[in-house]
Amino acid sequence: MTKAKTHKKEKETINKEKIKKKKAINIKEAIFSCFSDMTKFQIALFSVILFAGCLLRILFLDRFPSGINQDEAFAGYEAICLMRTGADSFGYHLPVYLTTWGSGMNALASYLMIPWIALFGNNIWCVRIPQAILGSIALAACFFLVKKVTSDNKAALVSMFVLAINPWHFMMSRWGLESNMAPHFMLFATLFFCIGVEKPKFLILSAISYGLSLYCYALYWPFAAITIFLQLVYLVIIKKFKFNRYYLISGVILFLMAMPLMLFLLVNKGYIGTVSTPFFTAPKLIEFRGSEFSFEGMGDKFKNIMDIIISQNDGLIWNVIPKYGIFYKFGLPFVALGLVYLIKEFIKKCRKKELSYEMFILIQIVVSFLIASMTYTNINRANYLFIPLTICMGLGIYSISTLFSKEVVKNNFLIVGLGIMLCFFCSFADYYFTDYAREIGYYFSYGVDDAIKFADTLDTEIFVTSSINYSKVMFLTAVDSKEYRDTVQYKNYPSMYLDIYGYGKYHFVDQGYEINPNYVYVVNKGEADMFSRLGFETKDFGNYTVCYFDLENGGILLGHWSY
Repeated sequence: MTKAKTHKKEKETINKEKIKKKKAINIKEAIFSCFSDMTKFQIALFSVILFAGCLLRILFLDRFPSGINQDEAFAGYEAICLMRTGADSFGYHLPVYLTTWGSGMNALASYLMIPWIALFGNNIWCVRIPQAILGSIALAACFFLVKKVTSDNKAALVSMFVLAINPWHFMMSRWGLESNMAPHFMLFATLFFCIGVEKPKFLILSAISYGLSLYCYALYWPFAAITIFLQLVYLVIIKKFKFNRYYLISGVILFLMAMPLMLFLLVNKGYIGTVSTPFFTAPKLIEFRGSEFSFEGMGDKFKNIMDIIISQNDGLIWNVIPKYGIFYKFGLPFVALGLVYLIKEFIKKCRKKELSYEMFILIQIVVSFLIASMTYTNINRANYLFIPLTICMGLGIYSISTLFSKEVVKNNFLIVGLGIMLCFFCSFADYYFTDYAREIGYYFSYGVDDAIKFADTLDTEIFVTSSINYSKVMFLTAVDSKEYRDTVQYKNYPSMYLDIYGYGKYHFVDQGYEINPNYVYVVNKGEADMFSRLGFETKDFGNYTVCYFDLENGGILLGHWSY
């Protein structure tokens, strides 16, 4: 009896090991099958584009763009608060939406920053690395999506290359604006949905990606809902919708992920009070911006987004460099050609009564224009539009090559055309890492990190120029959230965009300084001469100067500072 039991256990163990090996083989097969129809040269090209694209998005994140934006700083500070206490700066436990600024901020970016800040501290690199990683993964996702849509490796490689050197995508991947994560999750969701039509297990990954996009940007709430609805309607119309347990599981997952945000809307529309659970909180914001999204003036709003696309500029230097634009100044005709290519392929497959994956990209573009027509927008607020349009640009370039009959001529056209684009990217990159770094430093407060961290070592009251937003000081000093709530003095509470006089030992000066030798001043570099003439010691940090009296002059005792 004992021998029989032992034999049975051994048999079960062997079967489990076989199942594990089989699963491992299936995963390997799934990975390698993606490249099975590619030549060695195409695989090498894919690897080079991905590797170079990743390096360009990840290297020197703390220095380029120079300084730190006020939104990414506040997102970083919220990450610090959540890491320490499990609550945001306003005291809400695991909020689904942050109360930041008074009218709120999307929460996912702050949660993704937590492990990096836990490991490396409150520095600029940690705020930007989640976005840079997503931007890098997006390059591979773009390749696999276009390959799925066109069944053509060349088209996929061209589109991947175009996204890798796209000025808008390069810039948005290198700083931590929380809403700019959303286009990447939408790209992942679309890829997994396309795969999931034939392999339903991938619908679960699509649902998770759609769900995560909701926590990146509030405008994706209607965007994702309409997009998913139209995708399913299309599948039903062409009789490719085959309901199975994976559709049900995906629907349940997406509903559960969206439910906290539905409660958040009910709370802020005044239907229910703040919802607090052990797993999340749907907070009541100080002011709610729901009125920004409406059907009123849709014509003017549509004209606004078209002006942005045609001019490739919204006047905001952190979104676009005017002389290069979103797709480069020569890129718009190729975007239009790519759009025509998608429509032609869709019509061709409709006539054959075949499934057209092109339709899923077209749906996103149509829904993007609809959403953009319901709110006055700029490039970062209309970010849902530009990955699909960049894919169109890649397809537009590729479609021209298909007009040539000889393979050699096709390849030469692509080599020359993409080579010219690479030259433009080199020019763009040179400008980005030199002249642009100085220009953006004015808006992103170049030198603020070193200036505030040095000033914070001095144990006295600190007066800060109002050109440095208070969120940057909060992040760089990592002030305790309870201390902040207990000491903050608001200028305009309640308000949609809260401003403060100061908190703790920090005071923000709009105009004129009450000069006291016992205090420390963080001022614009051009204001430092006044303090020097009064006998203050000064230290320059980028665009800012820290002014203080040293011990020998009867001033304060200096703290410790390491360069």
